[in-house]
Amino acid sequence: MIDRMQSPHFRIERAGQLATIWARSGEKLSPEEAEAAKKVTSALALANLLDALRADDGVRVIVLHRGGANHGGNSTKHYNSSTWQDHHNDPEHIWKTFSGIVRMHEVMAAIEKPIIIQVDGNIIGGGCWIAFSGDFIVAREDAVFGDHHLAMGAFDPIGPPFGLVPGDGGTALAPLFFSPM
Repeated sequence: MIDRMQSPHFRIERAGQLATIWARSGEKLSPEEAEAAKKVTSALALANLLDALRADDGVRVIVLHRGGANHGGNSTKHYNSSTWQDHHNDPEHIWKTFSGIVRMHEVMAAIEKPIIIQVDGNIIGGGCWIAFSGDFIVAREDAVFGDHHLAMGAFDPIGPPFGLVPGDGGTALAPLFFSPM
């Protein structure tokens, strides 16, 4: 039984049969947690947490909180830095990132328990496709869902226009949420 679990990327809180997963993106991490966060991507960490909740017979419903300004790790600072290029040009990191994304989507599709996505702000890019992988979405009325890969500059200050295919699982999920046209 998971009463309270933490990872470098997420925090789980239990209230009866409800488990809520919160991103720790704004929290200060200890040096040990920061080092642990480098070893596993947030998508893989989320897949591992969902696996643990799937096995916990005391959990009946999972709430995944998403949101905040430009949730999904995208910001002008991120795009304009050499760190962004280093991140995208590192084959080991890219392998860990995308294998984690695939595993996260597989776990979310296979889990028998309903996953409610609580959207409390804008979700852009990967955060958007994680939300679309859930069973129900409860969003603030002013929440913006978008993919910066398709943005063509529309999600300022996310970054420069890309004009690419949807990323982070979007190519599989976008057709489910868009009209045929």
